Amino acid sequence: MLLEGKLNPKIESTQKGFLKVFAAWLLEEDLPFTMGEAPGLKRLFHYLDIKYQLPSDTTVRNQLAHIFASLHSTVVEELSVSI
Repeated sequence: MLLEGKLNPKIESTQKGFLKVFAAWLLEEDLPFTMGEAPGLKRLFHYLDIKYQLPSDTTVRNQLAHIFASLHSTVVEELSVSI
């Protein structure tokens, strides 16, 4: 790790960031959108004393829609600049 965290900056975690990473994980692993509602996962989060609330299937779908829109606009912007 470089001095002052230039190469490895500290991540400030938030509920919003957690939801984004959680939704991406579900998509990458081809897991059901209802995974955040699973009783076993809720028990694990409670046991680990994790402060973030697990998302519902609707929240996961909305997060994936935001991720898609962001990636789409980035691709469109890059393509319009390169033309």
